Amino acid sequence: MTTQETTTGRVYGGSADPAKHEWEPFEWEEPALGRTDVQGEIAVFRPDGTSGNLLAGFWRYHAGAPGASGMSRK
Repeated sequence: MTTQETTTGRVYGGSADPAKHEWEPFEWEEPALGRTDVQGEIAVFRPDGTSGNLLAGFWRYHAGAPGASGMSRK
Protein backbone atom coordinates (compact mmCIF):
# COMPACT_ATOMS: atom_id res chain seq x y z
CA MET A 1 0.00 0.00 0.00
CA THR A 2 1.11 3.52 -0.71
CA THR A 3 -0.09 6.77 0.85
CA GLN A 4 0.11 10.17 -0.77
CA GLU A 5 -0.55 13.39 1.16
CA THR A 6 -2.60 16.01 -0.68
CA THR A 7 -3.90 19.44 0.33
CA THR A 8 -7.34 17.93 1.05
CA GLY A 9 -6.31 14.65 2.72
CA ARG A 10 -4.69 11.31 1.96
CA VAL A 11 -4.99 9.10 -1.08
CA TYR A 12 -4.41 5.38 -0.52
CA GLY A 13 -3.36 3.04 -3.30
CA GLY A 14 -2.34 -0.55 -3.62
CA SER A 15 -3.16 -3.95 -4.99
CA ALA A 16 -6.71 -5.35 -4.98
CA ASP A 17 -5.03 -8.70 -4.30
CA PRO A 18 -3.05 -8.29 -1.04
CA ALA A 19 -0.01 -10.50 -0.47
CA LYS A 20 -0.37 -13.54 1.79
CA HIS A 21 1.56 -11.87 4.64
CA GLU A 22 -0.86 -8.90 4.69
CA TRP A 23 -3.86 -11.02 5.79
CA GLU A 24 -4.53 -11.45 9.51
CA PRO A 25 -7.39 -13.00 11.50
CA PHE A 26 -10.46 -10.74 11.73
CA GLU A 27 -11.34 -10.69 15.41
CA TRP A 28 -13.36 -8.48 17.70
CA GLU A 29 -14.85 -8.36 21.19
CA GLU A 30 -18.36 -9.81 21.02
CA PRO A 31 -20.34 -8.58 24.07
CA ALA A 32 -23.29 -10.91 23.35
CA LEU A 33 -20.97 -13.93 23.62
CA GLY A 34 -18.82 -12.51 26.41
CA ARG A 35 -15.61 -13.26 24.52
CA THR A 36 -13.48 -12.46 21.52
CA ASP A 37 -14.81 -13.88 18.25
CA VAL A 38 -12.89 -14.51 15.03
CA GLN A 39 -14.31 -15.14 11.56
CA GLY A 40 -12.24 -14.94 8.40
CA GLU A 41 -9.30 -12.72 7.58
CA ILE A 42 -8.81 -9.03 6.87
CA ALA A 43 -6.21 -7.03 4.96
CA VAL A 44 -6.39 -3.33 5.88
CA PHE A 45 -5.57 -0.77 3.21
CA ARG A 46 -6.75 2.38 4.99
CA PRO A 47 -5.60 2.19 8.62
CA ASP A 48 -7.24 5.38 9.86
CA GLY A 49 -10.28 7.53 9.32
CA THR A 50 -11.98 10.68 10.47
CA SER A 51 -12.85 9.46 13.97
CA GLY A 52 -12.82 6.43 16.22
CA ASN A 53 -11.31 3.31 14.70
CA LEU A 54 -12.72 3.70 11.20
CA LEU A 55 -10.63 1.70 8.72
CA ALA A 56 -11.11 0.08 5.35
CA GLY A 57 -9.89 -3.18 3.91
CA PHE A 58 -10.72 -6.49 2.30
CA TRP A 59 -12.39 -9.33 4.23
CA ARG A 60 -12.35 -12.93 3.08
CA TYR A 61 -13.76 -16.17 4.36
CA HIS A 62 -12.89 -19.68 3.18
CA ALA A 63 -12.80 -23.22 4.51
CA GLY A 64 -9.32 -22.76 6.01
CA ALA A 65 -9.95 -19.28 7.45
CA PRO A 66 -9.76 -18.58 11.18
CA GLY A 67 -13.09 -19.46 12.81
CA ALA A 68 -14.34 -21.51 9.84
CA SER A 69 -14.32 -24.80 11.72
CA GLY A 70 -16.57 -23.46 14.51
CA MET A 71 -19.54 -22.40 12.41
CA SER A 72 -22.21 -23.68 14.84
CA ARG A 73 -23.97 -20.86 16.69
CA LYS A 74 -25.86 -21.32 19.95
